[in-house]
Amino acid sequence: MVRSVVIKEVPKKRLDIYRDRGWTVLDSSKGLYRIRRKLDKWQKFEARMRELFQDAGFEHAIDPYEFWYDDLGNQVDVCGGVGEHFIIMDCTTKNEEGFKSIREKIKDNHYKIRGLSRGVTSVFRGRYKYVHFVICSHDIDLDPDEVQEAKDHQILLIDSSVMAQWEHVVEVLGPAVRYQILEVLAGARIPIEGDGKKPLRYRALRILVSPASVSSEEPRYVYLFAIDPETLIKLAVVYRLKYMDPLGYQRDLKPGKLRLINEYLSDWSNFFPNSVLVAFDEDSARKIEWKREGAAASGAVESGTISLPRYYGVAEIIDGQHRLYGYIDFTKGKDFEKVLKDRRNADHLLVVAIPDPGGSERPGLYLAINSTQTKISTREIWSLMGDTRPNTKMGFISNVVRALNSKGVLKDEIEIPRITRGTRSINIANLGKGLSDRHLVDNQGEQFDWNLWKGPRLGGPYPEVPDTRIIENLDMFFRCVRDSYPDDWRNRKSFLRSNNGVNVTLRMLVEVLKYYHGKALTVDRVGRLLRPTIRAFVKEYGVEELLGDTSNEVGREATAREMMKRINKRYSGFAHGYLEQKRGRKRSR
Repeated sequence: MVRSVVIKEVPKKRLDIYRDRGWTVLDSSKGLYRIRRKLDKWQKFEARMRELFQDAGFEHAIDPYEFWYDDLGNQVDVCGGVGEHFIIMDCTTKNEEGFKSIREKIKDNHYKIRGLSRGVTSVFRGRYKYVHFVICSHDIDLDPDEVQEAKDHQILLIDSSVMAQWEHVVEVLGPAVRYQILEVLAGARIPIEGDGKKPLRYRALRILVSPASVSSEEPRYVYLFAIDPETLIKLAVVYRLKYMDPLGYQRDLKPGKLRLINEYLSDWSNFFPNSVLVAFDEDSARKIEWKREGAAASGAVESGTISLPRYYGVAEIIDGQHRLYGYIDFTKGKDFEKVLKDRRNADHLLVVAIPDPGGSERPGLYLAINSTQTKISTREIWSLMGDTRPNTKMGFISNVVRALNSKGVLKDEIEIPRITRGTRSINIANLGKGLSDRHLVDNQGEQFDWNLWKGPRLGGPYPEVPDTRIIENLDMFFRCVRDSYPDDWRNRKSFLRSNNGVNVTLRMLVEVLKYYHGKALTVDRVGRLLRPTIRAFVKEYGVEELLGDTSNEVGREATAREMMKRINKRYSGFAHGYLEQKRGRKRSR
C-alpha cells in the first residue's frame, strides 16, 4: 500500500534535487539526510507502479519512493526485468510536474529509446536481450490514434487500469503474476523451469465435439486430463474486465471466497469433482500436441497423451479460477500454508482444455457458462455480446449503444464495461434492454414496420456494424429529450438522464415513431411533441419523486402513459391506440 507521507534517506549529492521539489530535511547522520514529504497524486501513481513491479518479483525494480532514478542515462519512472526482458515505463498524469501531452510523451520516449537501451546493456552487463518501452497514463482518455502512433514508435501506450488489474491479483498470487504482466507489456512468454523446453505430458481423452463441415474445415476437439495445481498455476492466466482492455472479461478474484476454499481444502478428504475449463494459446512453437494410443477410435472419444507447451501463462482460465487459486493460502495468518503446499503437488484437478489460437472463443464460452448461472452482471453480458455475438439482436443493440456513447448527446454518458471508467447514471444493460423490449430495432415482423429498422424484415443475422441512420435517429430523439428540459439534464441528479428516465422516454419514442410513420423524423417534429410536456411534467413532480415512482416496470409504464396522455390532449392522434388499450389505469402519486 503506497504511503501518503514518505520519510527516506538520500546522500548529500542528491539532496538538492529533492529539496528543490519540496522535500523537508529532518536531520542527517553519517552523510545521509533524512527527508520528508507528503506525496502528490502523480508521485503516488508512480510509487504504485514501482511497488507493483517489486511485489510481482521483477528484478532490478526501483524502490517505490525513488523519484529521480537515472542510472540508465536518462530519468526513468518504473523499470524491472523478467528473464531476458526488461521493461521501462514512463508514467504520466495531468497534474504531474511539467505535464506533456501524450503525443509529446511519445516523441520524448522515442528519442530516449536508443540511449536507454544502451544504458540497460551497460548497467546490467548484457543480462537483458530485449528492452520494451511503455507509457502508462492515469486519468487521461486515450485516443486510438495515439495508441497506434506509440506502437509505430515501438512504444506500448496503455491506461493505468490495465496495470491496476494486477495490483489486486499480486496480493493473491505474488511473484507468479510477473509472467502475466510481461505478456501484456512485452508480448513475451517465459519457459517454465525444469526439463529444458520439453512439453508437459499427460494421459488424456480427446473428444470430438464438432466434426468437419462446410462452416468448419477442421474438426473441433476438447481434451480431458488431470494435472497438479502447482503446474496449472504456472500455466494459467486470468484476464480481467477493465477499462480499454480488449482482452479482459473475467471478474476479480474474491479474497473472501478464496479463504473459504482454503479452509475447505485444509481437510484432505475434500476435493473438487468438477472440472476447470481452460483455453490454450497456440503458435508455431507452442502448440498442444496429441498422440493417440492404439488404433483409431470408432466413436467420438479416444485415449492418448496430450503434450502442453512448457510456458508460463499459456492456459487461460475460462471457468474455475477460484478453485485453482484456492490452493494458494490467502488467510492473514497463513493458517493453511503447509497443507495447501502439499496439496498443490499431490492433488489433481480435472481440466477440460480447448485450443484457441486467436482467443476468439473465450469471451463467448465465459458468457455461456456464467450467464446461465447468474454469476455475471447484465452489464458485462451486454458489453460482451457486441464483441462475441454482434450478429444477434442483443449484440447488435450493444453496438448501437456503444455508438451512442461515442458521440452525440449521450457521449460518455453510458456506463459500458471495458469502455468507460467509473459509474454513469445510464448503463448499457438498461438502455439496451429498453431498446430491445420496445422492439425499436427488430429486423423481422411487419407489425414493427414503424420502428427504426429500414432494411428488409426477414429476420436472421444482424449486420456487425449498425446502420448510421439508426444511431442518428436515436441521437436526435435524445437531443430533443434533453432540450425539452436542459436544466434537469445538466443536473448531477437528473431524471431524464437516468436509467429510469431513459426507460420512460423510450416508451414514448415508440409512439413518436408510430405517429410519424411514413414521414421523416426531424428535430422540429419530435421537439414539438415532447418539449412542453416533458418540462412541465418533471417540474410538477420533481426528480426525487419521479426516480422513486419509476423504480419498477409498473411505475415506468404508468409515468410514460401519463406523459403520453398530456401530449394526446394537444395532438389527438398521438398514442391513440396505446391509450385506448391502457384506458382506466392511472399513475399514482
